[in-house]
Amino acid sequence: MEEEISLHPEKLDITIARRVYDENLLASAHGHSGYEESGDKKQYLRSLREKFSSCSCSASSFPSLLARLAPILRWLPKYNVKKDLTADITGGVTVGIMHIPQGNIKKNALRCI
Repeated sequence: MEEEISLHPEKLDITIARRVYDENLLASAHGHSGYEESGDKKQYLRSLREKFSSCSCSASSFPSLLARLAPILRWLPKYNVKKDLTADITGGVTVGIMHIPQGNIKKNALRCI
């Protein structure tokens, strides 16, 4: 079963043909089978446990991990409202007035090509 996709159906300038995979065909093509197919759920859970056992997080490294996941936690306490807020609002208004409409115009121009 093949699926054809065209970017411009009326022009037929680009056609992509590929096999349509379902879950079983994809698993057999790439040599993967989940625990549902093998019936060995315990083995699957054991392999997951082994993979995650090497991951550890101590109380001293947790704040560092949290700061990497949410950088705002690092710079927000140092943020100077009186000094920086005016510049940040100006930058936000500039992006809102200039760059977002400009991006939409380019998107619409590319759509017409």
